[in-house]
Amino acid sequence: MFVEELTRAMLESGGAKLAGRDIPVTLHDSLMARLDRLGPAKEVAQVGAVIGGEFSYGLIRAVHSIAEGDLQEALRTLAEADLLYVRGIAPEASYQFKHALIRDAAYEALLKSRRKELHGQVARTIDEKFPLLKDAHPEVVARHWTEAGETAQAIAAWTRAGKAAESRHAFREAQQSYEQALTLLSLLPDSVERDLHELDHRQSIIWMLGLTTGMSSPESVDARARAIALAKKSGNLSQLVSLMHAAGYAAYAAGDYETAATLADQALELAERDGNPANLGLVYELQVAMRQTRGDLAGAEEYFARGLKFFEDAAIWPLPFVRLIPFGIASCNAWLLGRADLASARLAHLMAETNENNSVEVAFSG
Repeated sequence: MFVEELTRAMLESGGAKLAGRDIPVTLHDSLMARLDRLGPAKEVAQVGAVIGGEFSYGLIRAVHSIAEGDLQEALRTLAEADLLYVRGIAPEASYQFKHALIRDAAYEALLKSRRKELHGQVARTIDEKFPLLKDAHPEVVARHWTEAGETAQAIAAWTRAGKAAESRHAFREAQQSYEQALTLLSLLPDSVERDLHELDHRQSIIWMLGLTTGMSSPESVDARARAIALAKKSGNLSQLVSLMHAAGYAAYAAGDYETAATLADQALELAERDGNPANLGLVYELQVAMRQTRGDLAGAEEYFARGLKFFEDAAIWPLPFVRLIPFGIASCNAWLLGRADLASARLAHLMAETNENNSVEVAFSG
């Protein structure tokens, strides 16, 4: 591209011999010089650069308040100067910078204050006039609110972007969006409301990490520890129980049974104080699994009996499959204790509760 720019400079010199000072030292210098020679079209290129590497005629028309004829002329000038690719005919046209460095040069030529102003204008325009773009690419709106310095709007937009990515199973993308929101939350002054929002976002990140790196990965363990500290600070007992249970289950899955047992006991104490049936069911399930794995068969029976009313209550389980797990473990536990009749009864209950239309439940029961 640098060779192309030098060749262009030679051609535009009309065959005159270029002095050393007329030869651009870098590609960036060359691109800046070419933009400066474009006149009014330079500002249009800059507005387009704020919108992004690609933009529609409709959006730049809505953002940039110049006469429509002047805008179309400027866009033709940019296309003829080989700075933009164009597809279609205005007002249905879309434009793309020929190279990311061209867009960068146009963007960097703007004063920072003007950039912020334009980003805010683009974000508001998309919010108000381009609902399809807003719904299809919420991360675009989020980026503009962020660059505009509008923290509250940016946090809300990144959160929407995370949920949208999560809904289409783009888990790494969702994690990145939640992390962007979390970074912006750290800029807000300390408050109870801010802490609750941060805790919600950290739990979303933990869920994404569990899907992308595993619940026992160092990243997940670290993220969960930070969330636990925040839950303790905010005094949210129900969320603290949920996080402690998840930490215990992650340690159990990693084979660190001593840590898992400690966390399971702490989670049970907190769950009994909280009284949330869903959390009690989860914590009793972990106790049953932990005690059987460590050879405490009598303890597993005790906690299965204590948790039975929660295991049988389908209404409290957000994931119905999970409530089948303690019956499977308890069936094996009874078999190890020599109680074949009890093992069969528990297995029969598990199979009766299995949703035959759910292949995961059928596989587990089988």
